[in-house]
Amino acid sequence: MKEYQTVIQDLPQFKMDHLTPDDLTMAERIADIIHREKGIRLEEHLHRTPWTRLCELSRSFPDGCRVIVWSAPPADWPQLSNARVIVYDRWMSDRTSEFISHLKRYPHYHHGVDHSLLYHFYIPYGSEQHSRERVFRAIESFGLTENSRYSRPPPSLQLIPVFPVQDPNPKSEHRTLEQENAVIDPDQRYNHHSNFDRVQPLMIQCQSAVVLDCYCFDDDYSGYLSEKLLYPIAAGIPWIYAGNRYQREKLIQRGFRPHLSPAETPEELIHQMLWLQAIFRNPDMSRRWQEQQGETIIHNQNQLRSLKDIINKEARF
Repeated sequence: MKEYQTVIQDLPQFKMDHLTPDDLTMAERIADIIHREKGIRLEEHLHRTPWTRLCELSRSFPDGCRVIVWSAPPADWPQLSNARVIVYDRWMSDRTSEFISHLKRYPHYHHGVDHSLLYHFYIPYGSEQHSRERVFRAIESFGLTENSRYSRPPPSLQLIPVFPVQDPNPKSEHRTLEQENAVIDPDQRYNHHSNFDRVQPLMIQCQSAVVLDCYCFDDDYSGYLSEKLLYPIAAGIPWIYAGNRYQREKLIQRGFRPHLSPAETPEELIHQMLWLQAIFRNPDMSRRWQEQQGETIIHNQNQLRSLKDIINKEARF
């Protein structure tokens, strides 16, 4: 968008996932950049704690400062007092074009009829992250990965389990979607356009995808929706969603329909997966369930085609 090119000029970027939210100097570092450059681009998710501190520091910002974010700070968070907040997710807009191109090459099909469904769930999980790792360990502990296509990084974090009955120190290992102990290269992880062709044959073998969005169920993060949601939509397979409060709100605002109501807690997600697993183990019930998903699949693919326009309407200059 021309408006975006006009306002960003040469503003420095700051990737919010490079520092942990408990880093007390995060807001101060951002504020220093704003004072020096009169603006900044904050990429990816916002966290409530450093954002609140940044709002306190914004009282001393020089006139004419610009803070560009990928998604608007939630309405119930503090607001910057002396800076122009610009909302535009150019990164996702560009990714949307890529996923729309996949729709032309992989048109909607009758899932479960045109292809053999060999696995229950498709669950990709890349970089280790506190919120997502905690949920994934619960999924593993209930045996929900045993007949699934999934990937996971080697666990290293010490976490309190979702359920007290879980093993607090599970012995899980690194795993790729190809179910080998190979290490994927950066291009396979971050080049989502070419990576889609690699994982599409794996996705269509699964009854349903489980979208574990970044910082799922952690309401201290903003409602940024990542590209993870677009994979099953473009592939034409059903999906269920795990996100925080603001992500769930954004999902509905953008008109997407998960194939079950978005789970609001890790417990609800586990219950949904156990319920679906019981259906998938019964061939007749599984076939009927898949037949019922076609209308939702087509609706979500149409929303994907409209996503660039939706993002542009959300933009705030």
